[in-house]
Amino acid sequence: MDDRVDRHIRDAMERGEFDNLPGTGKPLRFESDRLVPSEYRLAYRIMRDNDVQPEWIALQKEINTLIDTARKNLHIAVANFDRIQSALEGKTNLDSVVKRLAARDNRDDAVAVFRDRVNVINRKIALLNLKVPGSGLTRDLLDIDRELAKVFAD
Repeated sequence: MDDRVDRHIRDAMERGEFDNLPGTGKPLRFESDRLVPSEYRLAYRIMRDNDVQPEWIALQKEINTLIDTARKNLHIAVANFDRIQSALEGKTNLDSVVKRLAARDNRDDAVAVFRDRVNVINRKIALLNLKVPGSGLTRDLLDIDRELAKVFAD
């Protein structure tokens, strides 16, 4: 049954029957705020209509950006370390040894910076968990060891 329905939808799309529908290319506007407690709906609607967001949503976005940046920077440092180690494998001259040691120091510095950033992020997550309107919107703290294990497992 599902395959037939999917086939009919695909055929209609290929024929262009869904082209030029009202609202095509525009964001969907859901008027139902069923996830927002009733006492907040009017305030949230006013905020949404005026492109204002609650502080906890802005904090959530900031946390996501910080996490992405911290992970990306650590991945880059580890990848650079791995690349240098591979390129210099088996070489024992002084220049190669110095480059390998420098690469290891850079990686270790990146890990230390990552640990510091995760601590900052976890403080922001704890603050976020105090500000969200419901317990279903809270976020777990990052586990530094688990984060590092993901990077070094790659």
